[in-house]
Amino acid sequence: MGANLNKPALDALFAAVFAAVLAAILAPLWNHFWAEMKPAIGAPLIALIGVLILVAIAAFCFAVLHYFRVLGAGAELVGMRERNGYAALRQWIAGDYACRLEVFLDAIDRFFGDAGMADRTLFPHAFGLRKPAPLWTAPAFDRCLMLALFYLIAAIVVIWAVSNHVGPAEAALGLHATDDWRRAATLVAIGFLALTARRAVHAKGLRRLAWLIVAFALTVGAVVAGAGAGVGDVAGALIFAGAFVIALPVAFAVAAAVAAVLFLAGVHAIFAAGHAVASNRDRADYGDAVGTLFGVLGGIIAFVVAIAGAVAGAVAIAFAVAGVGAFAGVFAFAVAFAVAFASTEGGSGSDIVAVPFAIAVAFAGAGTGAGAGAFAVAVVGAIVVFFMEANSKVLGSQRIVPPVILVVMLLVCFANVALLSHLDHWQMFGPQLLFLGPVTLVTALFGWLSLGVTRALMRRGLERQKWWPHLYAFIAALLALVVMVFLAMVMAAAVQLFDDLAVFGGGKPVFPPVLEFLVAIKADPGNPEYWWIYATLFSIMLPSLINLFVAGISLARGVPGVSSWLMGKVREGEAVPAYDRLLVAMVLALDGVAGLAIALVAQGLLFWVIIWQGMPRLGMGVLDLARYVAH
Repeated sequence: MGANLNKPALDALFAAVFAAVLAAILAPLWNHFWAEMKPAIGAPLIALIGVLILVAIAAFCFAVLHYFRVLGAGAELVGMRERNGYAALRQWIAGDYACRLEVFLDAIDRFFGDAGMADRTLFPHAFGLRKPAPLWTAPAFDRCLMLALFYLIAAIVVIWAVSNHVGPAEAALGLHATDDWRRAATLVAIGFLALTARRAVHAKGLRRLAWLIVAFALTVGAVVAGAGAGVGDVAGALIFAGAFVIALPVAFAVAAAVAAVLFLAGVHAIFAAGHAVASNRDRADYGDAVGTLFGVLGGIIAFVVAIAGAVAGAVAIAFAVAGVGAFAGVFAFAVAFAVAFASTEGGSGSDIVAVPFAIAVAFAGAGTGAGAGAFAVAVVGAIVVFFMEANSKVLGSQRIVPPVILVVMLLVCFANVALLSHLDHWQMFGPQLLFLGPVTLVTALFGWLSLGVTRALMRRGLERQKWWPHLYAFIAALLALVVMVFLAMVMAAAVQLFDDLAVFGGGKPVFPPVLEFLVAIKADPGNPEYWWIYATLFSIMLPSLINLFVAGISLARGVPGVSSWLMGKVREGEAVPAYDRLLVAMVLALDGVAGLAIALVAQGLLFWVIIWQGMPRLGMGVLDLARYVAH
């Protein structure tokens, strides 16, 4: 037990000391950069660059630590996990771009959960692939949904923490301008909240209760720090949670009783109608079957509506006791647990979007008939999503799962906008529905498309060998820009439709007029208010950046003498000596740094030539196209 505890502690100590030394070396350079560039580009952007540098330093340190561990396992017994990792590293060092690309593709397939699912994908032979491959699959779309929401929330929170600027996106998450220490505390609380929520989902018995208490405490801390809440708001959140827990079982019991009565009445009425129109025994049997079927369906619908009323009633009671302001903490808690649930084997990305969306709808329409109807629509949509997810692994059905889920969730979202926008709490909950609905769904859709295009081109390059993988990497980077342009256009149209439906339903828009918003971006593109939009568009280029990253590592490894020197140090069946291990680990980590730099420069150069310079000169810049679509 002692050895098991000491090894992680020593690893952590090694990483901390290495990071501290590296930070001390880079600190003078950073201070000079801060002093020179702050007047030119502003403090928020400098702070964001600083955060990215800190993340890069941390990633570099962990990479060095990882390689340091692996390099010491060369003398382990054959078949052990550590020895297999050492053999894989030697193969990685000795391989060329094609070999590394194939390793990355296999890892990507495993991450998105569709390895070996070439028979369940859309367009398995895209771009002339001779061997079918998983490209646009249901598991990949599901993972893209989860990543889209996580990425969007993380980008908004980090940008707020860095810039202290509050725009429509930050306001939708309940964030306010506040002190530096409060923003830092919010980031720490959110990080620990995600960890404790996941542990609570996996734990059992008293351990789960303990993790729940910790998670709720962290939620309150995040609300106090980030939302600028006071003691009264925290007390309101606690009272809200208690009132909701007490009111929901009572309302649920009443709703279940009403639904049962309606179910029996529906069965009896339609059963009698079937008998009335039957003229003989066979037709009577047929009428019995049809009547029972419709009675069951009617009972299910009645049950859904009744439960919707139960939840809405429970929320209304809790609101009456605690006030609307207590919503922020409870909703953050719900989203955190949806994230944790989606991270488990039984969860999914569709759950992470459908569950918080239904909760937000219930809160938005609390205590109103329109709210109960809207929540019923959300519940029905969630049931459809869960059903499709549960049956997505059935051979032959996975191809239709992504479009069905996307269409159902968008229809539910837009229907609820029309139903809820006239209510008093619309301006509080409307922005959350916008970001949980159209923004997340559209981003996930185009991320999924970009992922499939990149995987298809990468595999096509592997099939043709020679210099073709490099050409297809360049084509993938170009097409990523095309997908990004279409994302901007569709996103503008979706937000405009959301606001138009809100006005149609008798409410007010929750987002600034899209046309005016796009004009404002063009006039002041460096404003922190728009950074989350840039981050969303940038996410579409991540698959092609990974491809360019692998190509960049291969180019860096092609420097004369590097690969031969590494292979001389990393020998078969021998652990790298301790006096060489740190140096070799740093060289391997620097390969990754060089690969990332090459990828960013290549993708950035394409962006500058095509998006920043080329398209505006042709009179069809990205903002111009988005403005045209929104208009």
